[in-house]
Amino acid sequence: MNVPPYIPPQIEISGNVAEERYAVRVGFVKRVTVLHAASVGLILALSMSPVPEISFRWGLAGAAFSLLGLSFVRGIAKRWRHEQRLSSFFVPIMVFSLAVLVRSVTMDAGWPLWAIGLPALGNLIYVALCGRDLSFTGMFVLVSTGISGFVLLMSWLEPGQQPYTLLWLAMVSYTAFYTYDLAALQTRRRLGQEVGAVLDLYRDTLNFITYPIRVINHWRAHRIWSLR
Repeated sequence: MNVPPYIPPQIEISGNVAEERYAVRVGFVKRVTVLHAASVGLILALSMSPVPEISFRWGLAGAAFSLLGLSFVRGIAKRWRHEQRLSSFFVPIMVFSLAVLVRSVTMDAGWPLWAIGLPALGNLIYVALCGRDLSFTGMFVLVSTGISGFVLLMSWLEPGQQPYTLLWLAMVSYTAFYTYDLAALQTRRRLGQEVGAVLDLYRDTLNFITYPIRVINHWRAHRIWSLR
């Protein structure tokens, strides 16, 4: 008897990166990490530039629109070779909107703006030093440890300033999401789709909203659990 799992199986496509040799998978992960760090650097640079002041609401609306657009494109064209090109339409909107959000949030909270880039920098340093011994658990532990050390240092240097507890929680949570999603997206991306994988790391933040719906539909389809 085949008992269906309680959660939906991971999305897989044929010829995905997870089916490749270990060295090929490591190379793919490193390229995605470098490109993602570059995208974060671009967002931070734009947030520091003298662009016109835009309200938090408009930034949030632009980010939501672009992420929904990216998710829609992936949903309808994920097996089409031009999917990455279609997704590129929403990238400028996403980058600009996230820059607006980063500047607004850091200014209101009193955090140094550059601190937002520390998790991406930590991930970049890890893949540069790990060689072939890449571990997603190791990435999370080491990068989170470095972030924790930074927060403790800032709290010690500025004891009377804005507490950094929320910033620490945000950066560690982001690192946990990043390492998990970076490992998971290998089953739904092929070699040459590094740009699409970077965009997945942004649009997959919507999974916190859409995944429960997918789980409920999975339960209904397999009659695992239902209200009576």
